[in-house]
Amino acid sequence: MAIIGVYNGSYIETDHKFEKNQRIILTPIERPKGPPDPKIAAIIDKLYGCAPDPGLTLEETKAERRDKQ
Repeated sequence: MAIIGVYNGSYIETDHKFEKNQRIILTPIERPKGPPDPKIAAIIDKLYGCAPDPGLTLEETKAERRDKQ
């Protein structure tokens, strides 16, 4: 599911409601004025859910990555 928003300098404005502690992947895109490009929306829809959320906190994720080095 692609969610389009606009960064206004301090936060992203979007109509979508997020759950507390929900993880998202932000993909910056430049788009012309008007409706979203259906090709880009299709790519984002295809990628949605391809990276499962392991449910780790930020500190746990950092520790896991340090252990792999």
